Amino acid sequence: MVLMDTQRQSGDNAHVSVRDLQRHTSDVLERVTASGQIYITRHGRTIARILPPDPAEEQLNAAIEAGILDPRALSETYTNAQMREELPPSGRPTAGGSLSEKVIELREAEGDR
Repeated sequence: MVLMDTQRQSGDNAHVSVRDLQRHTSDVLERVTASGQIYITRHGRTIARILPPDPAEEQLNAAIEAGILDPRALSETYTNAQMREELPPSGRPTAGGSLSEKVIELREAEGDR
């Protein structure tokens, strides 16, 4: 794709105007595949960024489509933030027992859902 007047490169970042994105969408998407990301600008200000798909997310989606993973089960699992809230910092024992006991409790509670 030939760079249009309103496109610019700054370092490793490619910028494309909204107008050029509308007119040359296919070319811009090819550049995303090649360069990793493109910033979309309106009146010289960045308003969006287009990224290629995350490989880990693609693998997760493929596993769901193949029936290996159940998306409902994924939505019921603890996030890292939830685990940090539930577990004591640095593995220190709490009044409720050891860290191992707390993890076992959480896993059992998760199994009850």
